[in-house]
Amino acid sequence: MDRCYINDLDEIKLKIQYEETLVHFEEAMLCYNTGAYKASTILLWLAIFHDLINKIKEMSTNGDSNAEQIIKKFNALCEKNDVKLMQDFEKEILKKSCDELMLISTIEREHLNRIKVDRNYAAHPYFSIESKNHHYKEQLKSHILHASNYLFIQPPISGKYRVDEVFKLIQQDSFPTTVTRQI
Repeated sequence: MDRCYINDLDEIKLKIQYEETLVHFEEAMLCYNTGAYKASTILLWLAIFHDLINKIKEMSTNGDSNAEQIIKKFNALCEKNDVKLMQDFEKEILKKSCDELMLISTIEREHLNRIKVDRNYAAHPYFSIESKNHHYKEQLKSHILHASNYLFIQPPISGKYRVDEVFKLIQQDSFPTTVTRQI
């Protein structure tokens, strides 16, 4: 599948697929445009989290059993309303999206993880002493473009699910086991 990439920040919101993602993205852009870069970073991470959850939900309804297990766990945690367990789930969402679902690549996971790290610097006061000038406009713009090009404008397609489906297909009796030449 060919991926679509964009560099225009105004164009991104027109291509976002999920309402929750769009709400957080628009608020992140408002903060970005007014120079509130820490707030923008926090909201961008929220948009990423919600986009991943919505993509995984969609994959789950389309028959991806790995996605279904992740969503069951997420829903159970939401019902428990246990903040610590939800934080643990949030910490693992990129790893699960990459390793279990192949929704994002390893390099995409690393770029998105950098956003999560910057979000932690922006949100937690114990980091602020050593990171006074941590959030720069161009770095945040790069984060916005990475999140958009890797997630927001992409459809929810699981590489793992597709690979499993291909293996099921070639293991069927109807799949040819010898090479034949046709003229």
